[in-house]
Order: sequence, then C-alpha cells, then structure tokens
Amino acid sequence: IYVYFSYFFLVALCRNKRLYKIGLKGRKVSSEKIKRWTLQASNDSVDFTDLLSQNTVLDNSAIQFYDVTCLEAFSYYRLNILEFEGSAPGLNYFQIYNLDPIA
Repeated sequence: IYVYFSYFFLVALCRNKRLYKIGLKGRKVSSEKIKRWTLQASNDSVDFTDLLSQNTVLDNSAIQFYDVTCLEAFSYYRLNILEFEGSAPGLNYFQIYNLDPIA
C-alpha cells in the first residue's frame, strides 16, 4: 500500500542556523518506509522554502546523509513526508548539521 498524503517532522531552533547536511534513518519496522520527502525551512513556521527534495527510500539499514545548500539561516526546519509505505512510517534518526558557531 502506498499512501499519498503529507505529514511532517518539525524542528524549532532557539536561534537561526544555516544547515549544510542532514542525517536520516527510517524506522526499524521494514514495512513502514518513507519513500518521498522534502526538507523545508522557515522563520515564521508558516511559510516554508524547499531546500532539498528526494525520492530516496528511508529504511532502517543505515543512516543516510544528504548535503544541503542553505545560504540563509532559519529557525524552523521540517521534513515533509510526501509518500510512504505502510500505516505508521517514522524516523529512527534525524540529525541536522549547521554551519554556525556555538554561541
């Protein structure tokens, strides 16, 4: 079964940060896979900009890393799930890497 409605994981940061990479790994349940997704960013949690779009299956075999070209700093990042398999897909790992120094 393939489902074509959207849901997302939202990360709110206390300061605006510029991303350069993300790491993702799907759930341990092999039948619950994320199949198509978009990484988006916002400064108001309402209007989002697409940073990265993928048709890559996120399964539980290994952490997958993706380079992100992001010249602007944002305070909200979300992984918008566009297509998945099963009834309850999710993530086992979601890591964002930023370019800004720790303040």
